[in-house]
Amino acid sequence: MTNTTDLKFFTNSSNDSLSSRLAKLMQDAQTFDVLVGYFYTSGFYLMHEHLVVNIKRHLEKFKCILSNRKENANGIDKQIAKGNYFFASVRRKLNFESNKIVSPQRAKKNIFSFNNIPWYASADVYFITNKDNKDLNEQIELKYVLALLNSKLYYHWFYHKGKRKGVMLELYQKPLSEVPIKIISKADQIPFVETVEQILAITSQPNYNHKLPPEKQLQLESQIDEMVCDLYRLNSEEKQLILTHNAIFTN
Repeated sequence: MTNTTDLKFFTNSSNDSLSSRLAKLMQDAQTFDVLVGYFYTSGFYLMHEHLVVNIKRHLEKFKCILSNRKENANGIDKQIAKGNYFFASVRRKLNFESNKIVSPQRAKKNIFSFNNIPWYASADVYFITNKDNKDLNEQIELKYVLALLNSKLYYHWFYHKGKRKGVMLELYQKPLSEVPIKIISKADQIPFVETVEQILAITSQPNYNHKLPPEKQLQLESQIDEMVCDLYRLNSEEKQLILTHNAIFTN
């Protein structure tokens, strides 16, 4: 009989524990995608249902404490009942499955992305979602906001009016909440939204390389920069100033 390292059972002994097995597995792994694939091919993912039941049973012990905390209507019971993990503070209310704009906590440039799938992150990522105000949601498209936030004019605002750590922009809740968003009609937002959708069609391609963006994407981004400057009625001299300052700061 040939030797095999494919253990059928895990114990608490040093050589047969789950942690030692995973440590060996991850020695040559480059990304956690390998670990995810392993859990599916090994059948470990079938433990999910039992884990959720045990987590819910554990949280039930603290239901009184959790329900008395600020913003207790956070949906944690609903998410666990559905079999989903809830990767967020119990003090926050956020639907990670809705359309959203996401940004890193710090970056050299104003980098904002559009996300329309269930996507979870912790404290180093910030989310911008629609408000509960239905009337306001009908007025403002998220992709219009995305166009503004990624523009060179708004980089100028973040650099001078926002918060920085050296040359790094700190895209925290406070500066993000203070960003001015010009309210325009839905009809006037359409050119911004359509241009953003053209960029998203490029960046969502499987072979897309963000380090080597195609010329078409760069043209569309420049088009948005012009549109945003026109939106705020900048003259040609002011436009040139914005472009020059961006070249200096980002390089």
